[in-house]
Amino acid sequence: MTLGGKKCVVISGGPTEVTCTVPAGQLCIIRKKAHVAFHLLRHIIYIDCKHDWCKSRGTNFGTSGSVHIGSELCYTTHWSNISVSCLTPALSAGTHTLVLSADGFGAAAREVEYVLQVTSASATQGSVKGGTLVRLGGTGFSSDCSCLKVKLGQVYECEVLQCSDEALTCITRPITTNHRIVNVGTSSETVSWYPRVLEVVEGDSVTWQWSKVSENSQLQYRVCEVASPVDNCEDADDSGFFSGTQTVAGSFTVAFPQQGIHYYAGPTLPGGVVMRGQVNVVRPPHQALRMAALLGDKEATYQVAGSQVVNMSGCDPILEMPLDGCDLPDLTTPENGYLYFHFHTCHTPVVSALASSTTNTVKDLSGLQVVGGDSLSPSLDQALVTWPAR
Repeated sequence: MTLGGKKCVVISGGPTEVTCTVPAGQLCIIRKKAHVAFHLLRHIIYIDCKHDWCKSRGTNFGTSGSVHIGSELCYTTHWSNISVSCLTPALSAGTHTLVLSADGFGAAAREVEYVLQVTSASATQGSVKGGTLVRLGGTGFSSDCSCLKVKLGQVYECEVLQCSDEALTCITRPITTNHRIVNVGTSSETVSWYPRVLEVVEGDSVTWQWSKVSENSQLQYRVCEVASPVDNCEDADDSGFFSGTQTVAGSFTVAFPQQGIHYYAGPTLPGGVVMRGQVNVVRPPHQALRMAALLGDKEATYQVAGSQVVNMSGCDPILEMPLDGCDLPDLTTPENGYLYFHFHTCHTPVVSALASSTTNTVKDLSGLQVVGGDSLSPSLDQALVTWPAR
């Protein structure tokens, strides 16, 4: 027994019912809008496609046959002389031909429309740091959020938080990268970090990884942040990152949330060699990225005619405003017929002052209250600051 082309292991059965274990995998089906009728041997057959199945009603269907939509088989779950039901295959949005073939009676065809379309978007611009809530409205979505994905180029995503057949809500997030720096060389005189200078984007992380440069090498390594490109770990003031005790092999990872230049050093090796380098953290650029709303691996079409304001439970409508005096660049959208999201530093909040607060005191963690900044929400329950305990 198969389901969706995959083996469904039968665990019990009888003359009228069979129970099997559903195979691994997931069927993410585009909803359809269709109600068509056609003649088969002078008998009218009604085809009604809803959700993830099609049902045909008529007469003289015989005892078996097949149904295809486009080039894909519509797997039959019921076949009788007067009705046929089948599980629709996943297809791209558009019009496809449905063909019903009744064994011994011939075949007939009509068209079925697969609809997956975005017709509204609540926001099409936001911070380069992510965090913008976007609500896409339309038709053909799914109530199973695991079937839905919203892509934003190669460096951002929009994580789906809520969904229904008519809408989804997602939050923009940068896709972070972990970069690697390794020790290279053959001896204490030649060993160094590679690459010595590395450029990363805010939010990325860097992993320093070291191992023996030769079978008999006993060199030990560590990494620490220093104030200048000529300082050693012995000069570090403990305000930056530090990997701890020197080891022959190991690794150390640091995340870099803010732009800036970070100098680092390794141990002072025999012969006075110091392994040094720097990490340059840059802000993500202004850019317009095409949004791709996907159900399974099928992308929606776009006909955005309006916008909607996103409301969160207990909060005022979220309306992101650009920073005062910040010039929004004119970002082009090269392809018509698609939906684009504009990422701007002008939409990135800036905190300029903090004050101590005791309203939300947590053990081992003092409270903070934001008392100044730009592009922060006027609703206090939307301006949330978190930080790790130390």
